[in-house]
Amino acid sequence: MSSWLIWIILGLILIFIEIFTHKFIFISIGFSAVITGILNILGIEKSVVLLILFFLLSVLNILFLRKLVSKYLIKHK
Repeated sequence: MSSWLIWIILGLILIFIEIFTHKFIFISIGFSAVITGILNILGIEKSVVLLILFFLLSVLNILFLRKLVSKYLIKHK
């Protein structure tokens, strides 16, 4: 199985898990995995580079997506 396919399947599984948790952590990591899989398709082949990109994308997605969701989607009491 190709590594890009593993990244995308892992990302889709994590996005699916988010349906049951509603913490916006799994979806952030899932988006990062899907983006990493797409970057792998586009030509980035080294595993170390892909892991670093995945880590950085995950951190950025968690920081910005949670802030965006809490600002616009979650109603404050």
